[in-house]
Formats: sequence, structure tokens, C-alpha cells
Amino acid sequence: MKQPCRFWAQGNCRKGNQCIYLHNASSAPSSVPSFRPSTSSSRRSLTSNATKSGSNPNAWRGFVKEDSHPFQHGGQVQLFVDSLSAFLNDCPGSGAEELILRLGDVKGTGLTRLTEVLLFPAVTATVASSYSVVFQKATVLFMKVLTERAITQSTLREYTDTIYGTVLANAEAFFIANVLTNVKSPLLQISALASDVKFDEVLLYSTRLAYEVLTRNKRAAFDTALGKFVDEMRPIVTNWVTTNSDKPIAAVIEREFDRIDKIVRDGQRSLLTGAALEAAIQREAERASVSRTRRSGYQIWQLKEYDPPGELSAAGPRHDNDHQSVSDIAVVPTMDEILAERAPFLPARDLEAPHPLPHGAARYCDTQFRLLREDMVAPLREGLKNLLSTLTSPRGSHALRDGRFTSRNSDAGNLNVYPNVRVEKVKTDKRYGVSLDVSFDSNVYGKKFGNAKGRVEFWRGSKRLMYGALVCILMKNEDTIARNRFGYDLVLGIVVGRDMEALAHAETRSVIGLKIIESQFFESLLLSLTKSHDVQAQQSYLVEAPGVFFEAYRPILETLKTSVPQSLPFLPYLAPENGTLTTNIGIPLYARSNTFRWDLSALLRPGLLGANFRPGSQASRDSALRMLHSGSSLDRGQCSALLDCLSREVALVQGPPGTGKTYLGIQLVRLLLSPSHKAQSMPILCICETNHALDQFLEHLLKEGTKIVRIGKRSKSELVQPFQIEEVCKNADGLRSVKWSLAQKFEEREKLETEVARLTGQLHWQWLGWHEVKDLLAANSYHQFKAFEVARRQLHSSRHGDDSEFQVAGKKNRERDVIRRWTKCEDLEAIAEQHAARVAYQEQQQLQNPFTILDPSQESSNGLAQSAPRIPPIPTSDRPLNALQREASVWEMSRSERHRLHDHWREQVRRTVADRLNDVSKELQELTRRINDLHDEARRAVLRGIEVIGVTTNGAAKYTNLLRAVGPKIVICEEAGEVLEAHVLASLTPSTEHLILIGDPLQLRPSIATYDLSMDSPIGKSYKLDQSLLERLGLPDQNGLSLPMSQLNIQRRMRPGIADLVRVPLYPSLKDGDNTEEYPDVDGLSANVFFFRHENPEDGASNPFANTSHSNDFEARMVVELVKYLIRNGYKGSDIAILTPYLGQLLVLRDHLRKSFTVVLDERDAEDVALALGEDHADQDGSEVAGQAGPRNVVTALRKSLQEQVTLRTVDNFQGEESKIVILSLVRNRSSASAGASEGNIGFVKSPNRTNVALSRAQHGLYVLGNADLMESKSEMWRKVVGILRERDQVGTGFPIRCQRHKTGNEVQTPEEFKLVSPDGGCLRPCKFRLKSCAHQW
Repeated sequence: MKQPCRFWAQGNCRKGNQCIYLHNASSAPSSVPSFRPSTSSSRRSLTSNATKSGSNPNAWRGFVKEDSHPFQHGGQVQLFVDSLSAFLNDCPGSGAEELILRLGDVKGTGLTRLTEVLLFPAVTATVASSYSVVFQKATVLFMKVLTERAITQSTLREYTDTIYGTVLANAEAFFIANVLTNVKSPLLQISALASDVKFDEVLLYSTRLAYEVLTRNKRAAFDTALGKFVDEMRPIVTNWVTTNSDKPIAAVIEREFDRIDKIVRDGQRSLLTGAALEAAIQREAERASVSRTRRSGYQIWQLKEYDPPGELSAAGPRHDNDHQSVSDIAVVPTMDEILAERAPFLPARDLEAPHPLPHGAARYCDTQFRLLREDMVAPLREGLKNLLSTLTSPRGSHALRDGRFTSRNSDAGNLNVYPNVRVEKVKTDKRYGVSLDVSFDSNVYGKKFGNAKGRVEFWRGSKRLMYGALVCILMKNEDTIARNRFGYDLVLGIVVGRDMEALAHAETRSVIGLKIIESQFFESLLLSLTKSHDVQAQQSYLVEAPGVFFEAYRPILETLKTSVPQSLPFLPYLAPENGTLTTNIGIPLYARSNTFRWDLSALLRPGLLGANFRPGSQASRDSALRMLHSGSSLDRGQCSALLDCLSREVALVQGPPGTGKTYLGIQLVRLLLSPSHKAQSMPILCICETNHALDQFLEHLLKEGTKIVRIGKRSKSELVQPFQIEEVCKNADGLRSVKWSLAQKFEEREKLETEVARLTGQLHWQWLGWHEVKDLLAANSYHQFKAFEVARRQLHSSRHGDDSEFQVAGKKNRERDVIRRWTKCEDLEAIAEQHAARVAYQEQQQLQNPFTILDPSQESSNGLAQSAPRIPPIPTSDRPLNALQREASVWEMSRSERHRLHDHWREQVRRTVADRLNDVSKELQELTRRINDLHDEARRAVLRGIEVIGVTTNGAAKYTNLLRAVGPKIVICEEAGEVLEAHVLASLTPSTEHLILIGDPLQLRPSIATYDLSMDSPIGKSYKLDQSLLERLGLPDQNGLSLPMSQLNIQRRMRPGIADLVRVPLYPSLKDGDNTEEYPDVDGLSANVFFFRHENPEDGASNPFANTSHSNDFEARMVVELVKYLIRNGYKGSDIAILTPYLGQLLVLRDHLRKSFTVVLDERDAEDVALALGEDHADQDGSEVAGQAGPRNVVTALRKSLQEQVTLRTVDNFQGEESKIVILSLVRNRSSASAGASEGNIGFVKSPNRTNVALSRAQHGLYVLGNADLMESKSEMWRKVVGILRERDQVGTGFPIRCQRHKTGNEVQTPEEFKLVSPDGGCLRPCKFRLKSCAHQW
């Protein structure tokens, strides 16, 4: 009897009918896995059964070999699927990438096998034969394999997207004919389910597979088969969930099916066309009109006509980048967009504001994207418009002073402008494909620094033209006048090369690398390489908006643009479909089991055990609160907030100044990573807005022994730097299959880079040959092609004796080229020689016999006869190009005509080369993306055992694929009040089940570039871009609804007299820690808190920063003398912090202070000064600035005197820090007549958030300088603050200084009076003891 053929069972028997073994159903595996009902303790029954049945985890490799055969029966399909499942079960992480690479390779047979499984008809077990695919055994297991985290969360997007794209291509056959048919089958529901498979597994895996397909392909939401599948599954799922609501899996299935249901419905809604679309637009307009008449407090959207985006607008799109869907909007603006006359569509965040989308996830993401992008684009757009208007006006170029353009329009950003731009060469960039080296005039900086070393130091410390910056080249183009009134092309680009030597090598020229965004301009700039430098540089400028860093926006915008809105977690809170906030917060999904308990013992003192907390139980919470309060280092408010965080899937914690927000975050992480909970919690994702805040938080975790990895390269902490992911990956073992794929990609990149070099060389061709023009002529001028082809063959025949083809190479062969001979007019030169020879002969004959010319019958001795063939005339015509293109007689063209036609061909060839370079650039970018995906797969292997991943919000968006692959369940956001909502949104992944926001919505809001989008702006109240998610959810909305927000209520920073200034207006329940009662009084002053009231005006025309900031020289001098006085009374410079809201005042203070002290500037302030006021003001005397020379330090020491260091900061950059004594210079006062400013304006000092920060930094003493009457008249918060101080008699026109020895007091009203009444820190009376500060004997 024949034995079964094991190769045929695997689908790769090469013998076919000649095989001596048996080819029938008995060859199939005799045992197949049976599905058992899953228990609450395990959801891996399918995989475990496949493994127990003896499935070979390596058998799938045989099915995907190049010479394998198609599946011929169900047994082979079963074996293949069993093997895939067993393989993933045996190596869930380390080997999954091999399976993905082989199944998703478009050149391999893996996709063919997947397609066969999708198309193979499946039947229920009760009617299956040995040739059939059993739905319960193969199909459900196949769906589970494709929804394993090892595949769905892989960073190998190129391959996984191909796999799920294959499922989409066969959606009708698989989801409808196989899955839906079997799900609706009574045989499956009645008989098979009782013994073989749980119905919840069928629902769960089919839903998850549909979700992966829907979220990876934009067109999937419009697919009719998937739409039908979701529609018909909806009642089935609803019925099952209702019947089994007591099962934990029911909530999971309901949530996940709801996601795909909403994705499909959003897709169907976006397909509205014609009358349905017009009706939807009309409804929104009518609703907006009703809202206008109903509301009394009008917002900006209520004062404008509703003009929807893109094709929805009655007037049509505003420009070429105005689209209905944000997924179609390019992140980088276009020239057409920048010069557009109509205002962009900016959706207001008001619930009643009109929008083309209904309330819900899609509208939420749309609004966040459009507002954040406007914040990036507006300063550049408005600045460029103003610059162009100036340049096209008389004496316009004189407005550019020292390479800087300051707009008169306050809404427009200042610009850095570099003239005389020209393209130098083409290069390849690993990230951006093909880039251009561009040079520009930099003689302003070259002359200033004199030598190359000085220029290098300048550029190294400068924030100009940073890597990733968005820039614009203005090129004068007369042809452009037809398109815009300015006559300039606007070429947008990104800085991709910033080599110090190239920037500083020449005194008058600098070079940077640019990636040009729009292909039309990329090609024109490539072609400009062939032009002279003078032609290139004529009326051209390189422009950047220094206040907007493109790379800070790009990752967030790209993530918002490409994300599937319905895949976001927490949508009932973030974007409720009915527009009404859901205030009942659920327990985190991973903690919803009835048996789940939090073990709190990790936070208790040694020996205290048995503290468990059941989320959702009030009795359990009360007990846990008592235990934590008595047995841990947390105060009662922190204990309560911690329990709230553990029991709410979206947890909000407000921490007023000094209440220990960071400490709470550290203790929370300790608990989440305790042995009882580490497996379900790790890795935890910790996000912060700034690198500084992230480093501080991670340093605390490292001290607790936490295993961390920091994603990103900008850590300045020596403690954290070794844990940056690139450093960790250096010491990690690579993945073999990934290394093999990387080698292939690197080889592909090398080939493309070689092609770039070849094409770049072709751009510089001056003279073309037959090889370069033959295809061009064959396509466009066939008659000329034939003429040259005939001549070429004749030429070759005369030289080689036949018509054979040969390769043209080398100088000699180039000289024989028919096109080169034609271009050089060798035939015309031969004719000219013949003419010259005949003339010479005739002249010679005439000299020998004057009468020869009269006898035409005579023949000369050298054979020349009068009857010889006629010599053709030399062409002298000068026809236009269009006539030459139609001319077939190419050999009858004159020299000038040939050159004219050749130059035209050369231009066409160059355009073809430029077009190909553009294509190669895109291929290189795509290849780089794939290489990054492979690197991310290696990074994912490293992150698998990490407890905490730290990343800035920008980094989270930049590494979104990696974070999705890791799939952290828990996200903790520190300083959440300073984080833009869009940044938090971009940090969330579909795996996120628990979001914890810790911060203070009453302190500083997130920083944005466009004032008109901020909540401090009357217009911006409609947009609220700088409203953090913590503030939006935690404070009442327009309906009075908010999520519950825990509040820390014991502050340990400020003495009570200082805390009152923020307690009364903002935090009525804030209490003082016991330590604050023990603070000593401030030495040398009779008041620990004092408001020095004065009416000295702000600096006017003499202020060099009048257009961009504010300063008050009187206040600055008063501050300096007060600092000197405090130091003479025994304080160290490090005990004192000088704060001011304005950069202009910061610089005035710095200039006065450093005559006597070492002034410590924060690097962030130095950067802000450079961006807002220019590098000239960042450090006027050339002192070292952080980040400019030497190592990048956290602070800058401007060295004048090393006796004392004094901290000088802007208020915005001192949040989160503290000092024993704070001196606050408010600056604003009634302006001097020369200033020409409006009377009584206090600017953004009016902001309660900024005031809160300014007043809450001091521990022992707070001293404020400003116009108290003006402040309290212009701000409600300042009215309360000044009122408190007046009641305590702490407002006056003179500082109440006090001699420590004699207890005598004085009031000092001017800077000069300090020296008069207290020259050494005391008084004028003799002391008869040696003073500590100066050692004088009195």
C-alpha cells in the first residue's frame, strides 16, 4: 500500500503525477485542533490547542518557498495555519519579524498562500469533509493569527500593510462568503459552538481583523463588502453582548465592534455628493445662523459667514492645498496657499460652531489639525506677504537691516532674510532623498566675526537655519506676475544640511542643504545649476520665520493627518458624538475584572501589609485612603489623588504650586511597577512637553531603580543620557531577519545614490550625442530621427565596412558621433573647405594663364575641371525654433540653427533628468521610511523588557509607529497644563487604556506662535488652541460639565503670606505645610512680601526692543541695588531669582547686573532672545552663551565677576522652579511721551496663569516692582493681589529696609538711595562689630 506523500500535504511536491506516494485526503494530517470553551484564566485556547496537536512551528516555511504548490485540500490549509499559530506561540517576539517579512513580501509566495487561504471556502465542522476548510478550526485560527500583537503592532508597516491589503482585496470572498455566512449559520450557532469553539472568539477575531484592514487603508472604509459585513454583524454582536453582558469579554467585543462600526459610518458619510452634500452644508449654515441669534456673547465664528473648506465652499477651493479632508492637506504650505486672498477655514471649538463634520472623532481630529497647522503657517504666511509688499515697493530692499525683516503688522512674524541665493550642487540625503546645496550672502556675519573660527562659533550657537527648519526661497520671475501680483516664485524647503564648515568657510557666502517641497520648483532649481551664478542670484532671497520651528509641528501634524479618528481611545470624553461631555469615568479596561485588586503595599512603610484597593468600591477606597495616609509618605490629598488615578481610565490631577505633583507621579509609577502589577503595566509611557521636564522626571525614576529608556537624542542630563534608545540599542543583539532585510535596503539605497550621481552629471552636459537624443527624437521628431539614423549608418559603414551596431565609448568614438559632428558643423566645414579649395585653384589658374577663365573646356593638371560636381552652398538661414522642429532636412540647417535646436534638445533632456531625479528622491524617501521601520523593529525588541519609556510629546509623534508597536497601556503626562491637546492626542495609541494627566490648568498654558489663536486674544477665544486637554476636561465647559479632577491641597514651598496671593484668587482650599511656618524672616527688610509702587514710565524710543518687547530702566536699576543690598545682608546670589515677563527687560537687567555679578541665564531664555530680538542681543559682549561654544550646558554664565551668581529668568521659563527670594519686575507702566504707546496697557501680564506662576516661586520673600494702581485697574487677579497687600500695609513707594543690628528702618525710593542710607547693608550708625558681608569694623 502506498504511503501518504508528506510533501503533497505541505503543498510542495515536485513529482506531481509521477510521485510514487499517495496524493489524496489521507495525506492530510489526521489530527486537527479542536476548540474548547475558553476560561476566564486564559484567552489563548486556539494557539495552545494548535501547539498541543503537535503542529510543526516551522512547517509554514515549506509552504512559502518559491517552488511550492498551491493548496489542494483543506488539510494543507489547516497545517499551514496551525504552523503559523504554533510559530507565533513559540517565539511571540523574537521571530515574528521573519514571518512578517516572508508573508508580506510582494516578490515572494507568502502573499499567494495568504490569498489562497482567504479564498478557500470554509464550512462548519458538522458538514466538513477531509477536503474542506473547517471554519471553526482553520478560519477562526487564521483570523487570530492575523490579529496577534506580534503582527498588528509590528513596525514593519510596509509588510503588514501588504498583508492586510491582501485581506481587503479579497474582502468579499473572506468576510462575506466565509465569515459572515458561517457566523449566521444555525449549524455553527447550535451544534458546533457547544463543543468546538466559543462564539466570542469568532466575534472578537473577526472584528479585530476588520479593524486592522480598516485602519491601514483609507479606501477600506468605502469598501462595499466590509460595509455589508459590519452592517450585518451589528445585530448579531448587539444580541450576543446583551445576552452575555456579565462576561468581561462582552465589554471588549462591544467596544471594538463599535470602533469599526463608526469607521465605516464615517466613510459612508464622507461619500455624500450632489444634493445630499448640499443639504448637509445648508443644515450647518442654518444651525450656525440660529446660534448667532441665540447667543449674546459673540465669538469670531459668529461674526463671519460660514465658508466651509475645499470643494464644499460655494466659491470653490481657496487654493491648491484647500481640501475637505485633512488627510489630503499637505503639511507644508504651497506658494498658492501663502498668497491666497481668502482666509483659511479655521473651525471654532465652540460646540455650536458650524463644521462640515458632525460631532465626534473625525471632527475632533480635523479641528486639532487645522488649528495647529494654522499656528505653524500663519507667521510665515503673513510675514512673507509683508516682505513681498515691501520688496515690490520703492526702496524696498532697504527695509532689510542686518539680514532681518521686522513686520509692522503685529500678527506677522519677524523674518530672517538672506539675499542672493544660488544652487551649488545636488546631494543625497538619507532622510529626505535628493537635496540641494544652496548658498547665500552672509557678509553681515562674516565681517562681524572676522575669521573662520568666530564664524563657526556664531553658527554653532545660532538658532538660524536649524536642521528641520522650514524656509522659503523668493525668486524673481517675470512670468510669475500672471499668477501673483508680486512677481516672485515662492519655493518652500526644509533645511536638511547644516555643516559648520560650509556655513562659515567663506566670509561673504554660506551654504546649507535644502529639501525642496514642490516638484515644479525642485526641477527649476535643478536646471538653474546650469546657469551662471549672476543669473541665479539675481533678486533672490532665502527667508525663514525664526519663531516657528517646523520640526516641532511636523510629527504632530503628520500623526493627526494619517490617524484613523475612531481608533483613538477615550472618545466619550475627548470627542463625544452628541457634543455633550461624558462625566462618568470608567475604570481602566485592564482593571475591570471583578477579581482585580490594587496592591498598595509598595508605598507603605516596611512591615505594613494587606492594603488592597478595589476600583469602583467606595468602601474599599475609604479603607485604602486611611491606610495610605497613615502608612505612606503621601499627604491626604496625594493619597486621594493616587486612588483616583488608579480607578479612572482618564485621571486628572491638579497640583497647585509647591504641592508635590512630580512626587505623586513618581509614587504612582512605583505602585504600577510593583511586583504585583508590573506584568500588566509595563511599559509605562511618560510624556512631557519639554526635554528639561522629561529629564527631571526620568532622573527621579532612575534613583528609584526603574528600568527606563528615553526616546530621542536631546537629553542634557548626564544621568539620563546612557539610557537614550540609540545608546541602549548599541549594546543590544540585533534581529537576524531584520539585519538581512536591512542589508537589502542598504544595497537598494546605494544603487539609487549611484543613479543620483549619474543623473547629476547629465545635468551638466553641454554637448549631446546620439545616445542622449535618439529617444527624444524618436518620440517627438521622427523625421529628424530618421535623417540622423541614415547618416549614422552611412558614417559607421564608411568606417567599419558594414552596418553593424557597436557601443560608443571613449573620446575617439565620441568624435565620430553623428550628433556631435552635426552640432560642430563638420559637414559645413568640409563644404567651406571645398569652396576655399575651388577659389584657390581658380586664383592660381588665373595667375598662370590670364585667359584660362575664358576657355571652360580646359582641364587643369590636378584634375579639377569646370564640369566637376556642384559644391552645395553653406546654409545661412536663421529660422525660429518652431520651424526647425518641423524641418526634416537637418543637414541643410545653418550653424546658428543647429545650435538653437541643440540647445532646445539639451533643455528637454535636462528636464527629463530633473524629472527622474525627483522620482529618485521620492524612492529614496520611501526607502528611508522602510529602513526606519526595520530599525524600529530592532528598537521594539529592546523596549520589550523596559519598565518606563520616556519621550517628549513631539518625540512621541515622531516615533508613533514604534510606540504603536510597543503598545503601552498606561500613559502619564507630566506638566499636562503646559501641553497642547494635539500633542497629547498624537501620543495616544489604540492600545492606550489608561491616561493620567498631572499638572495645573491655572498655571502657564501651552506656548503657541499665533496670538490670534490663544485664549488671551478676543479672536482666539473661539479657537482656544493654547487650552490644554487638562484644562478643557477639568474645568467646566460652556454647558457647565467637566470631568472630576483631583486636587493636591498642601503646599510646602511658600510661606503663608506669599501663598495667600494665589490662595485667595485661585486656590481657596490650599493649605500650608508645617515646614512653611518655620521659614525665617528676610534679613534686611521689615516685610517678607512687598509691592514697590512707582510710576516711572517704560523706556520709549531709546529702547532697542520697543517694537518687540518692553523694558523699564528705572526698575532694572532698582532691582540691581536691591540684590546688592540683600547680598550685603548675608544672602548668596544663588538664593535670589530675578523674574520678569519680558525679554526686553531681561536684557536690560542683564546689562546692569553683570557689571557686579555673574548672571545665570536659562538656555531657553537665551534661545527666546535670539529668536525674538536677534543673536546680537543674545549676548552683546560676546560672552559664552549656552549651546554656542563648548558643551551644551543647562545654564549660561556670563562671566563678569565670580563673587556671586544671580539667577535671571523670564517668568515663563521659571515654572516648576523656586528660590528663597524672588524679585519680580513687572515693567509695564504708563508710557513716556516718546514711546507713543497707548496709556495703561499691561499686556500679557494681565494673564492670571502667568501671574500665578510669577507670585508662587518664592519660599521666604517676594518683592514686586511695578505700578500697583495700573495693575489692579486692568486685571481682576491683580486687583485681589494688590488688595491683600494693601490690607497688610505691604504696598509703598519705598522699600522698607531694616538694619539687623540697630533695628532701624528706612524707605528707599530710588536706586541711588541704597548707597546713601545703607552703603554696606545696614545703616549709618557704628556697629562696633565686624560685618559679615564686607568685614568692615564699626
